[in-house]
Amino acid sequence: MKNFGWAKSKYGSRLAFENMDSKKSFGKTVGDMTKVFEMCPKAKFVLDVNHVYTNDKTIKLAEDFYLAFKNRLTHYHLSGYGGFHDALCKTHEDIILRGIKSFDFPITHEGNLLQKNILKEEFRYVLERLL
Repeated sequence: MKNFGWAKSKYGSRLAFENMDSKKSFGKTVGDMTKVFEMCPKAKFVLDVNHVYTNDKTIKLAEDFYLAFKNRLTHYHLSGYGGFHDALCKTHEDIILRGIKSFDFPITHEGNLLQKNILKEEFRYVLERLL
């Protein structure tokens, strides 16, 4: 994003920024996101734990993001990595689930599960591991 002023004036507190995956040049660290929130102080935060995993296989970065921005957190994005937003029931990358630091926020799964016809399987798999 180049013009934060435009986004801030147009969307204000409805604006939410997500941490980026390892393929991006910016938005991957707490420092990067701090800069974003300095430019858009009313913006919210979306914590994508798959993106964290691409940058940090230990998933510690998820805790760092959570501690830094929990007051801005609006929801989590969840999926297995395995290549691109795969189902955790197929990739078995359970470490990604450790990136969910609080159940006080909605979790949006990005794995295209309906098309793959594995929605129920994935729901059971994730629920068994999170609870």
